[in-house]
Amino acid sequence: MSVRVTAVVISNDQPEWLRKTLTALKSQTRSVDEIIAVDTSKTLVCSEVFREFGVTSVIKRSDTNFSALVAAGVAQAVSIFTTPNLVGDSLAPLSGDLDKNVEGQHTWYWLLHDDSVAEPDALEKLLAAADLSPSVALLGPKQVDPKNPKVIVQQGLTLTKLGGIFNIVDEELDQAQHDDADDVLAIGSAGALIRSDLYRRLQGFDRRAPNLASDIDFSIRARLSGYRVVVVPSARIAHATLSLKGQRPRRWLRTNVESAMRRAEIHLQLAYLPLAAVWLYALSLPVNGLVRAFASFALKRPAQAPGQISAALWAVATVGTRLLSRRKIAQSRAVSLQALWPLRATWAMVRNRNRIRQAHVSDEVLELQTSSIAVLATDTHGRHVAAKRFASAGGWFWFVGLLISSWQFWPTNVAATGGAIAPLSDNWLAVAGRAGASWQNLGLGFAGPSDPFNWLLAGVTSLWFITPSFALAVTIFLARSLAFSGAWFATGLVSKRAWVRNLLALAYALWPSLLAAQYQLRISAILTWMLLPWLALAIAKLLPSSPSGATRGRQSTWVGVGAILFAAVAAASPAVGLVALGAWLAICLANFKRIKVLLWVPALATVLFAPYVWFMAVVLGQPLAVLAEPGLPVDSASSKFFEVFLGSALGSSALGQTWVFSWPVCFALLALIALIGRRALVASALVVLAGVAAAVGFVLQKTWFASLEIHGSAASLTAVSALALLLAAGLGIELAINRFEKIAKTFIAIASVAAIASSLAFFATTWAPASAGNTSLSFTDGRTLPAIVLAEADQGSKLRVLQISADKHAKYSANLISPESAKLESNSTAYRFALAQTISNSAAFDRVNALVANLVSANGVSLASSFADANIGYILVPVQTSFELNAALNSVGELEPIGQTEFGWLWRVRDAQDVKSSPGHTNPSWSITKLLQLGAILIFLLLAIPGGRKRRAKNTGAIFADNEGDFSDTDFAETDFSETDFAGDESASSGFADPIKPNGRD
Repeated sequence: MSVRVTAVVISNDQPEWLRKTLTALKSQTRSVDEIIAVDTSKTLVCSEVFREFGVTSVIKRSDTNFSALVAAGVAQAVSIFTTPNLVGDSLAPLSGDLDKNVEGQHTWYWLLHDDSVAEPDALEKLLAAADLSPSVALLGPKQVDPKNPKVIVQQGLTLTKLGGIFNIVDEELDQAQHDDADDVLAIGSAGALIRSDLYRRLQGFDRRAPNLASDIDFSIRARLSGYRVVVVPSARIAHATLSLKGQRPRRWLRTNVESAMRRAEIHLQLAYLPLAAVWLYALSLPVNGLVRAFASFALKRPAQAPGQISAALWAVATVGTRLLSRRKIAQSRAVSLQALWPLRATWAMVRNRNRIRQAHVSDEVLELQTSSIAVLATDTHGRHVAAKRFASAGGWFWFVGLLISSWQFWPTNVAATGGAIAPLSDNWLAVAGRAGASWQNLGLGFAGPSDPFNWLLAGVTSLWFITPSFALAVTIFLARSLAFSGAWFATGLVSKRAWVRNLLALAYALWPSLLAAQYQLRISAILTWMLLPWLALAIAKLLPSSPSGATRGRQSTWVGVGAILFAAVAAASPAVGLVALGAWLAICLANFKRIKVLLWVPALATVLFAPYVWFMAVVLGQPLAVLAEPGLPVDSASSKFFEVFLGSALGSSALGQTWVFSWPVCFALLALIALIGRRALVASALVVLAGVAAAVGFVLQKTWFASLEIHGSAASLTAVSALALLLAAGLGIELAINRFEKIAKTFIAIASVAAIASSLAFFATTWAPASAGNTSLSFTDGRTLPAIVLAEADQGSKLRVLQISADKHAKYSANLISPESAKLESNSTAYRFALAQTISNSAAFDRVNALVANLVSANGVSLASSFADANIGYILVPVQTSFELNAALNSVGELEPIGQTEFGWLWRVRDAQDVKSSPGHTNPSWSITKLLQLGAILIFLLLAIPGGRKRRAKNTGAIFADNEGDFSDTDFAETDFSETDFAGDESASSGFADPIKPNGRD
């Protein structure tokens, strides 16, 4: 029997593609009988294209609902038989037989998108397949890539067992392996051939379904009505899938691609789940969206995360509309959903698809890395030089040697004390509990943000969570060795010669200001020195300076690593964070094409610092307080600018004369040599960065923080100067070796001997930590208060200790201490700065001041109520305090002397009433702020975790070195960062995720 075919072409502002589609349509070996155009374009260009090809039936529509657009085209096609009431979602019963025309011909509708170019025999082969069985009423072609027709982008659709949309053949090379395909659960709408009786029975596409779900929904309803849905592999169309590539106006999908795809899946799940499970699923949608968003980060698809959440919220808001679609499904059901279960994708198919995608990513990585191997660095004689790994380059020899040089810091007990550090809580959960807290149990209680440094403490101590204090003590011991290893990998940015990297890394680990920070126990500076090289490395990975950079799949890993390291460095030293922020801005301006990637680097630090900066700058009105070094306050000696720049100002004569540590000037001279090479721009930027960091440190040393009673410190900022100078020196060394080999090696040998000799002299004169620096190191069992106080605290007591001290001028000071607030994690810079304002405006502090005055004067006033009001159970006086104070306290009737302890003289308040809670406030450590910060940390941790299968490449390329080529990503074989080189080429996408192509659909 003869048939009549009406082509319905949907157009949306793609005139070039539309011209190709119409050309192919006019070239069909089996011509269509009529062409109906439905145009939603904002301009008239597509209308002109239709007129150019002689298409007279053009329907202009402003809406973009795909179901309504198809209904409008079908209504136009049958208008010679019916009234216009066909237009819309529901087709009213009509007189006459719509399945045949007046001559008894069957009627078919061929749906074409404006980006679907059919091969000349596509329609003929679709109709031939339809003639084989009267139950075949919905047919789809094989969809191929327009740029490479040998690649199949879609050949039938189905759902997974959990209701996800699954493309049966996705991005596979066409080798006739799928040419025997036939029945499928669903087909895409592009090129779909629909018999008119099926369309009429199903009352068209469901207007309630999102655009990306309407074709699947229509196919499933066709199956439920007893019809067959088949794909015809011999019929081919080239489909550009513009919608899924984000190349159509946003109004077409009414959201972004990721969210639209998830909306389609949710709609299908709500429409086809068993009724008993629908309501449970609908109620779980918000939580489901959050879980899937976190999973997106874990799977290195961060671009999908916002879409997961927004789609879940959309579904909750429109759940009634989703459920109404079930009524339409029930109207045409002739078979059960269970009968269609075999047509769904099996678990094996899903696993196989995941393996194929992982292998594709690995092949991409391998291809990029292999291409970089061809550009190997050469020595001065033109011979290729392969970069060595950390072990083969002697890195472990120097690592162990630096450990031996740090023998004085070997932990002899659980906790290290002195300088800026103090013992931590025995329970790691207590350490983590203080991070991000909005209530500090200090003094009489303090409502304010905790230091971002607490997050870093929680992270460092989590490596040995059994005893957090011991983890911190080991960190101090490993400081030089870890600084060396980080610098060794970072110097691969400028050189691939093992001896050069060893030299630069050793210089970094022995830089005078790092030694001073270690001996003065400046924990924030120590952590900054250890973390900074890794931050430089992570940011370099995101720059488009190497032909073999991070692929999109690995790019998100480096975004996560970079964001975490940026936040960690800023938490360790806000001043370094400020300088790093300035450097980041300069990098963004110089690499504007990568701005979408680089914008994520300071995101985590912004979340962690926002409440802290707001409190300091706005609430307290002291913006400079943000730059104060975290940890216990330690004063700093003032130094000259060049001393800060070279890191030779040690801040104490006990550490030796400045001239002994003047060897950094050798590396400064090498850095200046690099300014005349072809990498002069990079070298200049590094030297400028070193100067800016030194200038900030110099100014900070002159700043007096009255609330802390200390000057600012440049100890952390010298790490920036040192690393920048050494990287520039590496460029200078490469330049000097290439041009003046003998002179360069002689000069470098002298610098090396000077560095090692001066360091040995330093070690020889500092046999004991107590002789070096302003503070001394000691190891304790971790107690910060007398044993009797801690014993009561273990029993649940909340009694405070009032510590009273007196200086040589008989000026008394007091401090309220609770057992948990005496730990390092409870230290709060914000509290110290807010204390002066709090005391002057607090009646509670006035009562405590009066109590202290009565105690030191021993005037016989009854103090029982004052002790009870402040929940004070003990009085502690340091040993060095005056004898008169001890005598005064012994005469107070409410006090019972206990005696001398290792922390000083102790008295107990007789009949102390333990209120079991802090007066005035009982707010827990959890808050909305902490939840947000913890969520942000988890997101970037998921991004940072490497995903997918890995293949190691033998060599990669340096991005700053004169001889570009192998950076030694193989060096990261030990550290699990060996996948890619430093950053993609400039043609790479500026987004850090692949354009979402969920199932090759449009």
